[in-house]
Amino acid sequence: MQQLGKYQLDTLLGQGGMGAVYRSFHPVLNRPVAVKVMLGSMAADPQAEQRFMREAQVVAGLSHPGIVNILDVDVSDGRPYIVMEYLAGGSLADRLRAGPMPIAQALQLAVPLADALDYAHRQGLVHRDLKPANVLLRPDGSPVLADFGLARLAQADSAAQITATGAVLGTLAYMAPEQFSGQPTDARADVYSFGVMLYELCTGRLPFNGDSAQLMYGHLQLPPPAPRLARPDLPEALERLLLAMLSKEPAWRPQSMAEVAAALRAIERGDAAVGPTIALARPAGNTQPLPRANRGLLIGLAIGGLALVGLLALGALLALAVWNRSSSQAAATIVAPAATARARPTTGEVDPSPASTPRPSAPPSPSATPPPPLNLVREPLLSNAQPAGPERFSVGGVSLRQDTDTLWFFGEVRNDADGPRESVQVRVLLRDAAGNELASKSGFIELNYLAPGEIAPFSVLFTKDDQRPAFASYDFEVISKQADFQIGYSYRELQLADQPAARRDSLGFIKVSGRVKNVGQQAAKFVQIIGVFYDAEGHVVGIGSAFAEAPDERPLAAGADARFELSGIVFSAPPTRYRLLLEASRAT
Repeated sequence: MQQLGKYQLDTLLGQGGMGAVYRSFHPVLNRPVAVKVMLGSMAADPQAEQRFMREAQVVAGLSHPGIVNILDVDVSDGRPYIVMEYLAGGSLADRLRAGPMPIAQALQLAVPLADALDYAHRQGLVHRDLKPANVLLRPDGSPVLADFGLARLAQADSAAQITATGAVLGTLAYMAPEQFSGQPTDARADVYSFGVMLYELCTGRLPFNGDSAQLMYGHLQLPPPAPRLARPDLPEALERLLLAMLSKEPAWRPQSMAEVAAALRAIERGDAAVGPTIALARPAGNTQPLPRANRGLLIGLAIGGLALVGLLALGALLALAVWNRSSSQAAATIVAPAATARARPTTGEVDPSPASTPRPSAPPSPSATPPPPLNLVREPLLSNAQPAGPERFSVGGVSLRQDTDTLWFFGEVRNDADGPRESVQVRVLLRDAAGNELASKSGFIELNYLAPGEIAPFSVLFTKDDQRPAFASYDFEVISKQADFQIGYSYRELQLADQPAARRDSLGFIKVSGRVKNVGQQAAKFVQIIGVFYDAEGHVVGIGSAFAEAPDERPLAAGADARFELSGIVFSAPPTRYRLLLEASRAT
């Protein structure tokens, strides 16, 4: 039995990237304890030792029944160690091996855990490493938050987190998108990770699976599968909360764990209305402030010793297929969320004091006058099209939505060149009254390439982190590359298998569902449905996307069809029409 200072190390309880945890016995307190010892392989790294000791300092300053207690900190023979209370109930990861929990039990665990995390946030700490293995259980089953080894790390440490061994490799499945992209992180990153963990508690599976590259790609680009597909008895309110927590953009998640805890308590009580957190509509499809310049190209990150240059192939997983142009029109009465800004022309002036709301507007009450029916259309509208240099493109159908924290631009782009173009990027330039550029932001079209004359939607999002100034007007630039990569991976032999249905959910938000069929001779994977929503004047007022629900996530075989559902869409004005695009990649 190994001796470390005054502690004899007994059974190995677990090991992470920085330390190993042993069961031991406190000779003075006369009670079992857990001793976390820094791994010998990390001893030569001064920064690692600093992070290890910082964990003890961070947790020692906290006092909450849902956070592990620190009893002692010391160094023996050059090896730092932390002595903590011993929790005999194992970890949440151990419990998850038995499969998904009953909903009531998952809520009983989630509520006190949310309270503990909210307490840590109010003390100025962000955990940044939430996962089931870091949630310990007391003998009575109550959860305790542990392992603050990455807490309170500066943004500069983000890259180091990704390349660290062990612990971070084990947490990619739970990391928020902004942690991958190197953006500043705050408590909302923990909200996302908590959402992943709660998703797993309820469904028995993670929202994204695969190797390191696939996990990163999922968190950065893909919408999470609807939890009720895996757990039909999941309350709808809990599903909405989970999807809100898993929004790519932090501004569209619940803004604090206090909100999450309140929503969970409401769901636990069976309340029909669980507050504004649940009513959030998520940003449309891939319209996130995360950089999309490498969509279909490369995320050049190293995980452990593995360079992820192989993500070039992942870009091919989302290639274009045009929707079936023989689809007929249909109408469904819907109630859309209230808009916060009117549609705009391609270039134009803005109101000096635009509508400002800190959160998305609530949907109108059932007694409000509903907007016109939502009709399926075959062709893109591209209203008020104008050339947008420096290349041969036109931009039209532009609208914007502005509130306190965000500024959304929606529109369409047409390829006016003689050949196909890929990596089509739209840049929005904000200008003052004199025409001087104040700020700019870029976004990619929703399709991987455009054939000559083809039209695709785009969105660009400014957030409060972009230091967006007050502006008087805006205009656009479009750049691209010659299409020599995406075309070879594209699969266009797809069409709608039935007439899609548009309806509103219990909160008044639009849902479009239907089936997509593979009418070609090859299998297709990552079949994506993109919805483009227009107002009565032909402006794009919202974009949404979803993936076809192929059985067991297998490729969609030739002749097979699969269900899809678009939901959680942000609108700049009430839509009256929509069209659907289909895209996929070849499975071989």
